[in-house]
Amino acid sequence: MSPATDDIRGIDLSEDEYTVEQSLVRNKYVAEDADGEVVLRGKQKLLDNDLSFLQDTWRVRDPDTERKLAEINSRGALVTLARNSLPFGEWIPHEYEITDRNGDHVGSIERQFALRDRYEITIDDASDVPKEPVVAAAMVIDAIQKN
Repeated sequence: MSPATDDIRGIDLSEDEYTVEQSLVRNKYVAEDADGEVVLRGKQKLLDNDLSFLQDTWRVRDPDTERKLAEINSRGALVTLARNSLPFGEWIPHEYEITDRNGDHVGSIERQFALRDRYEITIDDASDVPKEPVVAAAMVIDAIQKN
């Protein structure tokens, strides 16, 4: 994997945990490292996804080659079904698993209960997955899911 094509230039995401939080006004997001330092800002734009009542699947792709870098899947068909069909189901927190292009576990994205949308991103093993687009994907997923 070439750093020149997979990294977002000028952004240092060498930590293993990040927090993504939505703005109160609209679908704008900020990502902070464990020390609370802002490392990335973003706003809504479309992402490659498959949505169903049983599982949401998001693919993170290289912007130049369209090669799949990672996949982000909602955890638990029953939870996804409840979120999509029950009254106030949107209050059930999202949890996602991050996998590499081969389906191996890389990390997780978990929604925290807060006034604004807030996600904890944990990268357990990113040897084959660049962190920058995964953190950006958490922002995009929240915007598209209309949380």
